[in-house]
Amino acid sequence: MVFLLLAKRPQNDIIVILEQLGVKSYFRENQFYISSKGWIVPDVLSASGEISSQFISGVLLNCWRLEKDFKVRIAKPIISRGYLDLTVNLLKICGMSISLIEKPDSIEVAVEKNQKPPVNLKLQPEIDISSAF
Repeated sequence: MVFLLLAKRPQNDIIVILEQLGVKSYFRENQFYISSKGWIVPDVLSASGEISSQFISGVLLNCWRLEKDFKVRIAKPIISRGYLDLTVNLLKICGMSISLIEKPDSIEVAVEKNQKPPVNLKLQPEIDISSAF
């Protein structure tokens, strides 16, 4: 059931993002294929915020130990800006040096190179009604 829901979601954005990172990916017969030897970090990764920010959040959550500074330019409108802000705030709590730069037609997220994730960080999850499911 979960796979069927994933297949119904718009997936083109993730293919565009992965391609910019040097990752080959494609869909065939409701299956997603990925081939990679690691990221090739571009000077600027361009992404759309018009449909979802979840793929952008996924990239940002994986920005530890990059060999060069990394920048993501997200074209406005950003439909789920709150989730992008949540991701950036979580990464800051984890010790990542990351910043948002507001521009008229986009938001740029900048991540410094050579950052290491925390080893013994303990986070207390927020308890709310969504935890019940």
